Amino acid sequence: MISLCTTVAILATAGMVFSIIDVHHVYAGHPAKGLAPLPGIDTYRISGNVLDVAAGTPIHNSRITLLNCDTRNVLCTDIYTDDNGHYDETLNIDVTDVDHDYSELPPARYSIENYPNPLSAAPTSSLTIQYRVAADRPETPTVEMYDILGRKITLGSHLPAGVYVFRLRFSNDHLTDAKKIVLLTGGRLTISLTQMFEESTQHTGKIDAITTVSSDSLEVLFVIEKSGYASIERTRTLLKGVNNVNNFTLVKAGETASAAVDSTGGRITVMNTRGDTISLTIPRYAIWQSTMITLTALTTQPQNPIGHNIFPGVSVTPAGLMLLQPAALTVSVATGILDTNAAALFAIRQSDFVLPIGRQTVSERTMYGELYHFSDIIGGAPTGDEATPQAGKAGDMKPSDPYGWEDTHDCVDALLWWAEFLTRSGRTEEGQECFDKAKEIVERDAGDFLGLPMPDDPCGEYLTALLKFAELVCLVVGGDLERQIQDRVIEVVNRCNLRGEIDYDHHLLCADVERYTDTKIVGSIPFYVNTLVEPNAAISGGGAASVTITGTQEECSLSGSGVHRVHNISGEMKADQQGVYWLEMTLDETWYESTVLYVTCPDPDNSGQAVMPSFRFPTQIRMLVEDGWRLAMPDSDCDGRYQWTLRIVHQP
Repeated sequence: MISLCTTVAILATAGMVFSIIDVHHVYAGHPAKGLAPLPGIDTYRISGNVLDVAAGTPIHNSRITLLNCDTRNVLCTDIYTDDNGHYDETLNIDVTDVDHDYSELPPARYSIENYPNPLSAAPTSSLTIQYRVAADRPETPTVEMYDILGRKITLGSHLPAGVYVFRLRFSNDHLTDAKKIVLLTGGRLTISLTQMFEESTQHTGKIDAITTVSSDSLEVLFVIEKSGYASIERTRTLLKGVNNVNNFTLVKAGETASAAVDSTGGRITVMNTRGDTISLTIPRYAIWQSTMITLTALTTQPQNPIGHNIFPGVSVTPAGLMLLQPAALTVSVATGILDTNAAALFAIRQSDFVLPIGRQTVSERTMYGELYHFSDIIGGAPTGDEATPQAGKAGDMKPSDPYGWEDTHDCVDALLWWAEFLTRSGRTEEGQECFDKAKEIVERDAGDFLGLPMPDDPCGEYLTALLKFAELVCLVVGGDLERQIQDRVIEVVNRCNLRGEIDYDHHLLCADVERYTDTKIVGSIPFYVNTLVEPNAAISGGGAASVTITGTQEECSLSGSGVHRVHNISGEMKADQQGVYWLEMTLDETWYESTVLYVTCPDPDNSGQAVMPSFRFPTQIRMLVEDGWRLAMPDSDCDGRYQWTLRIVHQP
């Protein structure tokens, strides 16, 4: 869904944690089978070789892992090359019965989704958070939530409109990645947690969520790892019914490594002579065109104003290359880091001027940060006296043009880091000055941008800049400017997004010797197609339809009502070979939610009521992007049919 959610979903907030609002926990069981169309077994064969790029010799015992391109959840692991550097595996994936093995995964691997997003909280609204763990590892996590300024949310409090961030904390202190939600209007927010239990398959690997289960292809991310070599990530499309041959080459870990990176992203790793390992991970859609990117580990630090050297640095080229999404730089320091409060990664702007890069975390051996542009990056621990003039230089930065969100982002990230550092160092007044300066710069640059005339087609460069400025305004300004830029975001989103509804008109007639039932499921479920920014053509949405049941059982009459819940619509809009666009969608549905069946008999003693059992599973459908296009499928168990009709509300 590309709405204010995705607009500000591109927002990169500092790592914050959150507290519970009003949480209800719901357990969803294993999917039932036989009522609606179910996908079958998808079989993919993969094979190929892993070679040393310089010698051309095979690399044995290389480990191959397949990830979901979007979520980075593990699809299959523990595939190893033989003595000839060869691998050959057949993956049988039952998309209705998959295994989520998180026991070997870091906390970020917990699968988590939240919807709707954005949402209106006036006067109250419910946010559903769905998370998936293995069936034998049930968890009831807590929700931790803060506003965009890092202030903890109080249980049951009234929330103003804006951007909020949450993550889940599990019993073993595992934390999920932070997720953002956007409230379009203020109010009270109720959170419902839904835990999805997953069954297991007989495959020896670990299989997780599938991106395109209803098509003949599957896009995956190959991760190739081998001790002594720089690991690589490559996106490949697998086809069913064929041998998918993919060969890979690895570069021995050294001081320089290069790779051609395109919109699918990638990772480059180098090692310096001290034994420090530097890894650059470029996410999907950060770069539009294929670009040769080189990492060079530096043996000595370039001239810079930070006296205490932690690691010599790395040169990332081409210098000045700007990214649409931030790349992650991770440095494993062989000698360890003594002062984790002062240590940081800095981008060298000039010999006397450095900028702390964004979203930094530092542990005893690892430094992590994110960068929007390439340059020389060093690691150091500044003193308070070194910090003050550097913060002043950052505050003097100005964007090269009104669309120059990149410079504003770098400047604000730096000032916020300096503000925190100076405050920790006992220089509270100087820290507050840095924060005030960051706010002043965002007000100036975002105000200048909003003052520009909106182009006739605002769905490209203008929208990208608008989203980045919206992030900064939500982060440090708020107030009238936040409302003003959110209004502009909504206006542009409504001009650029493809929006529609799926009309449900299911009619199921079931009869046996004793009972006859007539079940109707009717309603309209809204959806959105991201036609704004990458990942382009992604589909999302959700809602509810009504369930009505009539019938007879011997001399008794039956009646009932309830809800057919569509928790989430996911998928992608794709063009076929003739250039005709189709919506390939997965509907995550719960059948007969809160549905009560009443039995009325001539003998009152035989009358009564019962809650019908509900069950949840995905349904895959494919619809032509055409208003009024209808898809009908017969019911395999009863008479009647499942019918969906597409309604286009807005098409840019």
